[in-house]
This record gives sequence, C-alpha cells and structure tokens, in this order.
Amino acid sequence: MDFDPRRRQFRLEWRLSVTIRQPTEVFVPEIHYPRGFDVYVSEGLSWTFDSASSVLFVSNKALHNTVTVYLIVFPKH
Repeated sequence: MDFDPRRRQFRLEWRLSVTIRQPTEVFVPEIHYPRGFDVYVSEGLSWTFDSASSVLFVSNKALHNTVTVYLIVFPKH
C-alpha cells in the first residue's frame, strides 16, 4: 500500500483469495479528491463507490485463482 501526497495517488496491491466472496473495502477521503477521482483495477475486478460512506468496494467478477491484484486511485483531471 502506498500514497503519494504530491500526486494524491493511492496504490494498493494484495493477494486476492477467490474463496472470499465479500468485496475489498477502501476508504477514499474526499479531502484528497475534492473534484472526484478515477480508479484502475486489475483485469477481472470491478468496483463501485458509496459516496455516503466514502468507501470504494472492489469485487472479483472473473478471477478463478488466487492471484496478486492492484487498485490505483488518482484525482480526476
């Protein structure tokens, strides 16, 4: 996990276990992204954002093996 405060870029890399059915939750503070943000995730993952709680939910939609995946959050330009 890494956050670059100058670029306001957050990167998370983790080992995804396909036996876990619940999404990965990441808090995305509005203070760092006042104009919104964009998200990149590994192929096979999808994401949704709950603006009320500022939580990003990352779900496995297509991966069938335990693999290392990533998520990158950066400011909308």
